[in-house]
Amino acid sequence: MKKKKSARKAGTQKAESGTRTWLNIAIAAGIVALLFVIPAVSGLLFREEPEETTRIPEEVEPAAPDVQLREPEIRSLSAQTYDLGEGITLTEILAVTGDYPEDGTSEERENALCVRIHNGSDRTLEYLTAGVGCGETEYTFAVSTLFPGETVLAWDKTGQSAPSEAEEIRVTPGYRVFFREEPSLPDNLHVGVENGSLSVTNVSDTDITGDFFVYYKNRLNGEYLGGITYRVRVSGGLKAGETYSAYAANSSKARTKVLFADDAS
Repeated sequence: MKKKKSARKAGTQKAESGTRTWLNIAIAAGIVALLFVIPAVSGLLFREEPEETTRIPEEVEPAAPDVQLREPEIRSLSAQTYDLGEGITLTEILAVTGDYPEDGTSEERENALCVRIHNGSDRTLEYLTAGVGCGETEYTFAVSTLFPGETVLAWDKTGQSAPSEAEEIRVTPGYRVFFREEPSLPDNLHVGVENGSLSVTNVSDTDITGDFFVYYKNRLNGEYLGGITYRVRVSGGLKAGETYSAYAANSSKARTKVLFADDAS
């Protein structure tokens, strides 16, 4: 009887050992399968999308959905013409209520003193300053990027109110410089304008290396609004066919005119 029990016990142990062996094989096979399945599923769920041709710099603000540039209220104080030198003239002095452009904030100002300055030369004005005195009050103006034949409505930079009447007017020419080479937008660039953003595209088959700037101003009724020239920076150049989208302060699809770009080569 003892021998039979021992044989039965050995058979049971042998069967249990075989079961464990098959169980271990099944577990190992399952682990191996998971090692292949998990990466495959992960790749489907979290695969990286291909890079687009539009590059948006991380530091820029989101584009404004709608830039409201209101038409200023204008009251003429003097239509006398003053010579500022080399074909540049101050053609009118005005009191204006509207969005102040000269610091890029477009905050509304009431009864600000403004002047119209015209470029009657055959060269593009790069920068000009002028002073206007009305009675005991002195005002300061600055204009940048004014092409031949163009006129700009420039706002006083001191923030003082315009007088009710223009009395004892004094106009003092200041600093004046012209571009050595006429500025332009190169053929390898196309600039699209939206409300609050510009998109700059390299339309050539050659990469543009290095940073460069695109300059623009706003226009209304055939003249520029503000002596200021705005600009956006394109960082790192542009590959052939690439588009760079950037926040552009006060840009308006209806009013913005792109002027030129520098160092886009």
